[in-house]
Amino acid sequence: MAFFLTLAYIAISIDASGLIRYLAFKVLQEAGDVGHRLFFYLYAFFFGLGSFIGNDPIILSGTAFLAYMTRVSSNITHPRAWIFTQFAVANTASAILVSSNPTNLVLAGAFNIKFIHYTANMIVPVVVTAIVMFPILLYFVFADESLIPFSIKMHELSEEAKAKKPVNPNIPNARGTAQEEENNHLNDEQGKVLSLEEIMNPFLDKGGATFGAVIMAATLITILALNAASQSSHERPVFWVTLPAAFVMFCWDVGFGWYHREETREIARKGRQEVEFARAERENMESKPRQADFEREGPVLRSTSTEVSTQNAHEPKRHGTGELAQDQRLNPEDADDKIMPVTDSSSSVSGSVEKRQLDLTLEEAISTSSSGEIEKAELAKEKGNKEVREVRKFTIIPHNQRPTLVSLVKDGYRWLQETFPTVTAVLAHLPFALVPFAFSMFVLVQALVTKGWVPVFAHGWDHWVNKTGTIGSIGGMGFLSVILCNGLLYRARPAVKDMWVVKNQLLINNDAGNLHTERKDLSCVQQFHRNFPGYKPSPLVPLPELAKECHVKAVFIKDESDRFGLPSFKALGASWGVFKAVASALSLPVTDSIDRLAAAAREGGIELFAATDGNHGRAVAYMARLLTIAVYIYVPCTLDQDTRKILRTEGATVLTSTNYDNAVKDAASAAAGSARGIFVQDTSFLEYQEIPNLIVDGYSTMLSELDSQLRDTGHKCNLVICPVGVGSLAQAVTQHYKALNHASNYCRVMTVEPETAACLWESLKAGKSISLKTSATVMTGMDCGTVSYNAWPVLLAGVDGSLIISDLEADKAVQYLDSMGVSSGPCGSSGVAALRKLAAEYSADVALNGDSVVVLLNTEGKRHYQISWQTCL
Repeated sequence: MAFFLTLAYIAISIDASGLIRYLAFKVLQEAGDVGHRLFFYLYAFFFGLGSFIGNDPIILSGTAFLAYMTRVSSNITHPRAWIFTQFAVANTASAILVSSNPTNLVLAGAFNIKFIHYTANMIVPVVVTAIVMFPILLYFVFADESLIPFSIKMHELSEEAKAKKPVNPNIPNARGTAQEEENNHLNDEQGKVLSLEEIMNPFLDKGGATFGAVIMAATLITILALNAASQSSHERPVFWVTLPAAFVMFCWDVGFGWYHREETREIARKGRQEVEFARAERENMESKPRQADFEREGPVLRSTSTEVSTQNAHEPKRHGTGELAQDQRLNPEDADDKIMPVTDSSSSVSGSVEKRQLDLTLEEAISTSSSGEIEKAELAKEKGNKEVREVRKFTIIPHNQRPTLVSLVKDGYRWLQETFPTVTAVLAHLPFALVPFAFSMFVLVQALVTKGWVPVFAHGWDHWVNKTGTIGSIGGMGFLSVILCNGLLYRARPAVKDMWVVKNQLLINNDAGNLHTERKDLSCVQQFHRNFPGYKPSPLVPLPELAKECHVKAVFIKDESDRFGLPSFKALGASWGVFKAVASALSLPVTDSIDRLAAAAREGGIELFAATDGNHGRAVAYMARLLTIAVYIYVPCTLDQDTRKILRTEGATVLTSTNYDNAVKDAASAAAGSARGIFVQDTSFLEYQEIPNLIVDGYSTMLSELDSQLRDTGHKCNLVICPVGVGSLAQAVTQHYKALNHASNYCRVMTVEPETAACLWESLKAGKSISLKTSATVMTGMDCGTVSYNAWPVLLAGVDGSLIISDLEADKAVQYLDSMGVSSGPCGSSGVAALRKLAAEYSADVALNGDSVVVLLNTEGKRHYQISWQTCL
């Protein structure tokens, strides 16, 4: 909101300079009296201007301009066609730039859309909408000669009026009595002439308009340029650009106001006096009937010197120099208590007012009156052409009470208006009311995403589009807009539509490159696995149909759906990590067999502890079963009951924590509290790094197999897509393919995460490891909120990019792999979903082309899960 409000200050300051009305006046001059041409010119003008400064300044100034314009026309019966069109085109144009509308800002901020990407995707549909909308408005909606006539007939402005110096409408009372006269003559010729002056002789602060336009242009260009050029992991808040620009504009407005303060104060003072005299005169005219009765009945006038204190309850307020308060209204009903009309007649005054007072002229009264008496001298002719001087006196009772806080605030605000008219006008029109609206919108958007409603809506919309095509998608969205925009989906509709497109977003790590380390010799790990019960290399499955769909040379998937009889690659890391940890705790060599290690572990009372959101815990429990020792697995409360049941079948004691990160902490604490407990976890933190590194080393067996199998096909991999939970597998993949001594060091590494648990994506964006609060996803093995401590520096240095996918995309990928004969769950199929997304939208960003050989990792076998309301909520 700091960005929006600061940019709004610049835009409204440009508006306060009179630039918009002046440019509209020039458009009016250019179009002449041809109604349809003027309608088009104003339509194009408001669209072009609204694209840059947003809809609010356009509507603030444009509405008044159009109201005046249609009022001075003799053959436009109602302004609704012009004003409605202005609203429509200004709001449409404001969709082009993020800066032009708070809804755009909420969407871009919530889903990390680059401003240049937002504009690139919005400009074509917005322009097309504007083009299509114009003839519909002109020839169908407002096809009425009385609304948009072919020839517009307007009153001509007199030469005298043209010669008048335009007044600054930001100065209070700058027009004197003209505004009141205009309101009193709404439908007569005099009122139309006054309205004509507003549009045909507009005020323009050339210096302020020029300076503001330069500031606005420089700000928008800088924002777009920096946003386009910035590295994804080092973006800075955009208000760092707009805040200084708004401050410079504010300083200009303050300085300009102070420099011209004497002039603006004098204009305000004269206008205020003119208004007060006019009101007093009007009161005098309205009191004439009562004056006749007064003279017949012979009442006694109040003495201005002796009866002041009794009139305080009816006095108009006075401020400082004896002038009427600017906002004081003289009520004709109370005229007898406030203003006393008096004539120079001895019979009428009856000695109550001294003759000397009645002979005062206007100048003398103003200069000598300390009690607020204002005397106006008029020359009038009596019957018989006899001239007499008649002095009408208006006695205004002074306010004897002390100033109050309210009166001081009013005086201070009036002083600011008269000294700094532009600043006060801009601040008064800033859209502060949009702050709670934008905040509420942000909460709504985040709730729709994190609770899964966006995928639900998007799934239905995707089905509709696939069935009806382009025409159906346009018609369907139009129907939803018309039917629901005034109710439930007024602002949520574009949010729901755009979130599905935007949230599945690629983040490029421009700092990525080869690691500055060589690949470790892990032949001992691979030898251990070859001797492990049930070992066999997992298959590398070609997917030619997917390669054709994505326009790449070849796609292979490493199928880890059956590793040691378990449906996951996790058995590789857990087996090596548990074996090494238990052997180390018992001071045994790693060359010992599983049977000897099991006997020693039972005798030594070893217990295993781990946290899991699925497959890692099962792999640890599997190793505990082989070693015939106790195992305790902590799981997040969101873990489904089927997975818990599987853990129990492996002999594990299952305990529940609030989420995955807390499950890790609980398991670590429990292991520390056990006499011979060993905490076996695939995520690391500052105090716990050794065993996680052993688990990462265990994954090297899969990658060694992959290299051998790929060589047999005659291909070299140049893109690997790896699923990420805590990042241990991604750490192993990155160390393998980005090591200095890797033969194919040109291979790129991309990662994929669920949209509800994108801890690596967010960390890469922030440039530092951060923790997230995750929510339910069918990709349970990837439902992790913190990147492993050991993995983070490796991934930051070596991962080329990260992509976010939804549960629905993963589900579609599961169905595809099933049709190809590959058993997979949502985590294992995430690579397929990511490749499809990259090929469809980001192929240039990741150098995906006809020469690309892509390797995917199917990290789990088929399992039960549910895409439903329960998943979404």
